[in-house]
Parts: sequence; C-alpha cells; structure tokens
Amino acid sequence: MRLPVQQLLIVLALAGCTSATGANGLGIVPVPGSVRMRVGDTVRLGSVARTLTFSSVRSDSRCPVDVTCIQAGETSLEFVLDNPLSAQPRPPAMQVILNGVKPDTVAGLVLRVTRVEPARHAGKEIAAGEYVVTVAIAGQYAPD
Repeated sequence: MRLPVQQLLIVLALAGCTSATGANGLGIVPVPGSVRMRVGDTVRLGSVARTLTFSSVRSDSRCPVDVTCIQAGETSLEFVLDNPLSAQPRPPAMQVILNGVKPDTVAGLVLRVTRVEPARHAGKEIAAGEYVVTVAIAGQYAPD
C-alpha cells in the first residue's frame, strides 16, 4: 500500500513527537530532550534503564493571570526517578522535588521544569489531573 506524500509527511512528523504515556506504557524521551507529562505519567529516559514518573503537585503559588502580584510565585512538583530494568539488587527509587524553574541534578541527569499548565485564575482550583508540565532532561556535564 502506498501512502500519498502528504500522509507520509504527517506520519513522519508524528513519529518524531515525544509524549508521555500513562502508567500502562512507557514513552521514550531522548536525553537531552523534553517531555510533557501529566500526574501519574511515566517515561523511559533515552536508552538508559531509568524511568521518570510525575508523582504529584506539592504546591502551586503562581500568580493568577487575572491578578497583579508583587512576585510571580512558583510550583513545587514531585517526581520519582527509578531504575526498574537494572540488574539485581535494584537501586532504590529517588524522589525528586523540582521547585519553580530551578534545575536539579540527580543520578547524572539535570531535570528542569520549563512550563506548567494550565495558568492559574483567581478563585479557581486546579485539579491534579489538569496539570501538564514540560520537563527538560539533560546529561550532567563535568565542569571545565
């Protein structure tokens, strides 16, 4: 079966997209790379035997978009970095808390939240299942 060129280009474009999947299946994120995740999503990091799970939103003090604030505020997000495919004895999973846009270095990786959605609005709570975060993932580089 032959696909028209336009359909083939769409298929190739979608194949290059990185997205997280739920706990029932793992998406693979290249390192360095970035991924959009919802609470409960787990992704495999590149070809390494590590997974990253977005566990919870611990706090969200971002300034609502319909309010004027003195400070922008920040989020505190909890992730779990695990090695489920490693040989026995398996190393323990590591809890990672990312606050705001500050990067954290753990197990040879640099993790940084680059975007948190949806935006906050005054008087409206955001349910945990509504959060979508973008996480940038890079290898740790030795200083010169």
